Amino acid sequence: KSFIAQNPFLNKNPKPRIVFDSRISLHRGEWTNAHDIASKIKDHLDPDIFEVDVVDDVAALSVAEQAALYHGASIVVAPQGSSLANVVFMKPHSIILEISCGEKSWVRDWASDLKIRHSSVRSEGPSCNFEGHRTFFVRPAALVDLILDICWKGTKKKTN
Repeated sequence: KSFIAQNPFLNKNPKPRIVFDSRISLHRGEWTNAHDIASKIKDHLDPDIFEVDVVDDVAALSVAEQAALYHGASIVVAPQGSSLANVVFMKPHSIILEISCGEKSWVRDWASDLKIRHSSVRSEGPSCNFEGHRTFFVRPAALVDLILDICWKGTKKKTN
């Protein structure tokens, strides 16, 4: 089989795909409420129109799988860190939402050069003050509203 046929991370359908990179399995720099936020997003979006995935350990994927994951995403939501180097595989006009503690972002510069939209989302809590081992937590309402605003531009809201 070809790489494309074998690769589960390559988005083979035309649906916009939202990827949450939680880094939860790394035990350093993990995003503690990524699954909760992804679940809330799924509750608001029509699964016939949008695909929502959470990947807990992008670093465990092969380089080809990481490339396919980021290339196939319309929106990537991830904490700051080295896995965001995969932004180089994203398509122009896709969106990266970087969760950070407020530091200057190198990802913003790369995204700009690649014509990818970038927004920083501020992590909350005392973990941003601790050097070495950080955990990221984002107030769900703020991030859910931001993502839904992006998704609903040009489409209809899910009706229950």
